[in-house]
Amino acid sequence: MYVFEIPRISVSLFPTSSHCSTKERVVIKTVIPISPYGNFEPYGRDFEGGLPTGRFSNGRIPPDFISEAFGIKPTVPAYLDPIYNITDFASGVCFASAGTGYDNATSDVLSVIPLWEELKYYKDYQKKLRAYFGEEKANDILSEALYLMSLGTNDFLENYYTFFSDRSPEFTVEEYQRFLAGIAGKFITELYNEQVKEAIDPFCYRECSDNYGTYECNIDCCNKRHPGGRCLPKTGLGVQHCCCDP
Repeated sequence: MYVFEIPRISVSLFPTSSHCSTKERVVIKTVIPISPYGNFEPYGRDFEGGLPTGRFSNGRIPPDFISEAFGIKPTVPAYLDPIYNITDFASGVCFASAGTGYDNATSDVLSVIPLWEELKYYKDYQKKLRAYFGEEKANDILSEALYLMSLGTNDFLENYYTFFSDRSPEFTVEEYQRFLAGIAGKFITELYNEQVKEAIDPFCYRECSDNYGTYECNIDCCNKRHPGGRCLPKTGLGVQHCCCDP
């Protein structure tokens, strides 16, 4: 998950797909002999300094571009990266761990940070933010923040569809989808109870923007997919997302 401050909005991110994870995977070591995190070449070759950063990319990744589009900062720091502190995290922070998923069994595959632990770090971040800004301003930032989540792919690719999976004998595909959806619902509910008011589902953007290149949010599609949903203002790049939270 990522959290960004967009004028009044801080952005928190909880993505767990490798295309959205920054340096959390460098900080947390795993038991896999072949490195499952992006801390080796050619990753990072086009990033500032030309060194691997933990991003599974030759340079920046989608959350970095989203942050920059909102006029915040060109890169989003990982919460566990020791070179950063709360002054860096106040306007945007990443709690993501590439390779994890909704299902705790998915994080066990590569011994990465499970989703529940990302939420624990987020709560720790809240405490630091309140200590830094004071209760009122911190609560305002947290409640007006934009939260980006990207999860679920690893649950199937690294868990359900593998030959050693315990889940495929236990669930049909449809049953496993419902199992993950139930976890997702509880996770988002807990986030909401922790001051989260705005959330973007990346797939909502794909499905509810037109197909002709203008990136206009289709409000009918948005409401159908997320009853009570609405379209957010356009970003600095002219992209318009639909908001998944009424």
